[in-house]
Amino acid sequence: MEQVWPSPGSINVFISSVPPREKALRRSLITALSPLVRQALITLWSDENVLGGQQSEQEITHHLNAAQLILLLVSPDCIDSRFWNQQMAVIMAREAHGDVQVIPVLLRPTVGWQDAPFGHLPTLPADGKPVVAYRPRDEGWYEIARSIHRLVAHVQQVPPAIISRRLRTQPPVPHPSASVPRPQLVVDIYQQLTSPTTSALVLTGIGGLGKSVLAIQVCHFVEEQRRAGHGPFLSPALWLDIDATTSLQEVLITLCEASGAALPALQTMSVYDLVAALLQLVQNNPQPRLIIINQLEHWLDPQTRYPLAQHAGVGEWLELLNTQPCASRILFTSRIYPHGKQQHLDAYVQRFVPAGLTVAEGLQLFRLGNIAETDQDLAAVVASYQGHPLALALLRDILKENRSLSLATLLQDLAYKQLWVNDMAENILQYIYTQQLNQEQRELLQAFAIYRLAVPLQAAQSIVHRRITMPVSRTGAVLRVLLDQDLLQATGNLEYRLQPVLRDFVQAWENENDPGLDAEKRRQVHQIAASYYQERFSDATRRMSQPHINDFRLILEAAWHYCQADQPAEAYQLIHREQLFLYFHRWGGNSLLLELYELLLPAEKWHAAPLTAGQVNHEMGSIQSALGNKHEAQLYYERALPLLRQAEQPVVLAEALNDLGMVYRALNQEALAEQCYREAWVLCEEAGKHFPQRGITLNNMGRLLYERGRQHQQRRQKAQARELFQEALARYEQALAAHQSNNQPEERGWTLLNLGDVYMALNQHEKAHNNYWQALQQFRGFGERRGEGTVLNNLGVLLAYDRAKKDQALACYVQAIHIFRAVGDRWQEEKTLRNLGRWLLIYVPEQEPSRTQGYISGLACFFAARAVFKKQHTTRDTFIPDWLLASLRQELGAQKVEELVKDAETRSSQIVGELLHMPHDFV
Repeated sequence: MEQVWPSPGSINVFISSVPPREKALRRSLITALSPLVRQALITLWSDENVLGGQQSEQEITHHLNAAQLILLLVSPDCIDSRFWNQQMAVIMAREAHGDVQVIPVLLRPTVGWQDAPFGHLPTLPADGKPVVAYRPRDEGWYEIARSIHRLVAHVQQVPPAIISRRLRTQPPVPHPSASVPRPQLVVDIYQQLTSPTTSALVLTGIGGLGKSVLAIQVCHFVEEQRRAGHGPFLSPALWLDIDATTSLQEVLITLCEASGAALPALQTMSVYDLVAALLQLVQNNPQPRLIIINQLEHWLDPQTRYPLAQHAGVGEWLELLNTQPCASRILFTSRIYPHGKQQHLDAYVQRFVPAGLTVAEGLQLFRLGNIAETDQDLAAVVASYQGHPLALALLRDILKENRSLSLATLLQDLAYKQLWVNDMAENILQYIYTQQLNQEQRELLQAFAIYRLAVPLQAAQSIVHRRITMPVSRTGAVLRVLLDQDLLQATGNLEYRLQPVLRDFVQAWENENDPGLDAEKRRQVHQIAASYYQERFSDATRRMSQPHINDFRLILEAAWHYCQADQPAEAYQLIHREQLFLYFHRWGGNSLLLELYELLLPAEKWHAAPLTAGQVNHEMGSIQSALGNKHEAQLYYERALPLLRQAEQPVVLAEALNDLGMVYRALNQEALAEQCYREAWVLCEEAGKHFPQRGITLNNMGRLLYERGRQHQQRRQKAQARELFQEALARYEQALAAHQSNNQPEERGWTLLNLGDVYMALNQHEKAHNNYWQALQQFRGFGERRGEGTVLNNLGVLLAYDRAKKDQALACYVQAIHIFRAVGDRWQEEKTLRNLGRWLLIYVPEQEPSRTQGYISGLACFFAARAVFKKQHTTRDTFIPDWLLASLRQELGAQKVEELVKDAETRSSQIVGELLHMPHDFV
């Protein structure tokens, strides 16, 4: 690369440091070059120029970065010097970057210098003969001085140019598939950036968070405001990409050129002169601008956050920016929040940590890859990975490249998940983890990665101490480094956790690269974690009179860790003893239960007794049913039955028969459902009136009668329908009495709900409403989320009969959908979406354009319902009721209906999302 110089006149020459023995030879070199200094052809600098009281390391770094020509002095003592080798590495980094010319000067005979990093460079003396080998020695010095004189004369004939023009760039244009617009976040950054109390803003956070992409969006927004005459900026924004070899002098030169300011004499500037010149350009610019300095972390020590020694002046510049407002503003991006030279930055230099993508933004990112997964599944992934943009983009790209691969398989199958982890490692994490952390820091990070919830430092210490010896006094300092690098998140109460994307990476890296951690040690650390969570749960329950889902999450984590420690029997014993399944199933935590029970099955692998194996399969069936997976629920219930029959436990067997009957009924297998209920009823009769399943069985038998009555009602067989409805009412009344007798208030809600359905079918709407309302209060009192959602859906159907209550009906539907999405009940979500769509298509406003929008919204609900179970191949004519489509075609014409259908199908997710953000506080 052709060498260019910052200004005409003398050339800035830096002579490398040497060990004490070689200082006499270096002074001889300075003497030999003194005629060139007197002729103002060169300016010499070496560390002998440092005056007493000055910070030598900082001055050396400053002049090394300002040099245009570096003389690297070479001898055996030099190569044996640690400081010389450190300086040589910095020099060669600049040389590799192409912004300085380096000439090795051979002082003494040195074996193997040709194999050193500088061995490819032309040397002085030019014949490769060391200076001390010349007789007389002055001939060697003369040869060196003459060669440098020729080089300087040639350089002075080259027209002067400003170096580092590469720093002055426009912001890069990201690929359209790489990011999504984040307008609200951009406005938030802009407002803080333009505040009178801000001179510089640092976008910081874990790698892959999209800081540079956000800075690009801010830059474009600033330019839009400037061109429109808004905001404080009058000159175009300036984008500077920096790396480890970029110097502060290059930044100064770039800013001078952009501002039209005269370039100062860099050769004679001290560090403090440089910093003052930079501040002047930013502080008092009559045409203020936004200056973006991208990837400031290249100038920082990741262990301390202080600027690196080779970047002299950076700390002082940041401290000056922190003390006063400036006309121009600087936007830094940096994975690490910087520290000043001696002070914290907490005044005019401010920190901004961008949040991850919102669910809507995450869905938009996935849709850029035309991913076919449902919005609900994608939204769960966005939430799970806290909206980490790079993680989500890499997941999307893997799914895009392999269309046969589902999202669930990618995240659950370790072989496929490794693809994603490898992508993350290659992009950002591996270098940070392996190069910027020491062994103690990696050990503590691995310990926190064992836990899935936030835990205090002591919990991680107990795992670290199982693996290595680390004094307790050291862990605080190690923790601080991990927090400073945003590798750990502080969640309050002195608890910390890894970001999910980093946790997955650390675990995968450890599994692949740490064979020393054998299976027994892994079991031990998971046992430690299980014990920790049990102790936390015991403490919580002693303090709390009423259990809370967050307390039981501790028990779920303990059970999960027992499974990881190959102790499934201990895990299920804990689940059973603490009634974990009962509470999580009731509160809507079935997705978490599903993950845990998948580790428990098949129960044969841990030699579970028939009763235990039957219970595990039965509970897994209930989990699948609550998540809307009725076919999977059927399989587990059917596996449980023979095991429970073998165990001869009538109560558990009757419960399993009732639950299997409900699944058969949902799958329109009425005969099988009736068979299950009859067998359960035999058990009830044999056990007597205080049998716990008696009221439940009566309730289910009543439901079967009701559904048969609905079938007759749809066929307009009113007498038969009414008779069956009356029989259903009788069964429900008997069920309520049995619930009362057996002290089962939690079951009353389901029976009251069914009573409401019968009264609605009989057009006795007031009675229906009263029963629904009682059921709703019952479910809310016990925290039964699925029951609450079901009542709200049915209330929506009831209220839809009255046009005057259309807003209340909509509020019920919206609340129900929110609940079903929260608890993961896809079956009921689909049902409610279809009810909402049907209602919107029937009860639309009479005036345009609201009328057309009502039709589109109703159709969109049907398409959203179709997407819940990924029924993309279901035709619209079979998914949307025929009578609704026929009615629309008769009113609007076939062509108009086709247009509406296409619009609704294309925008179904967006339209339903807008509906769900409407006020929904009716009940």
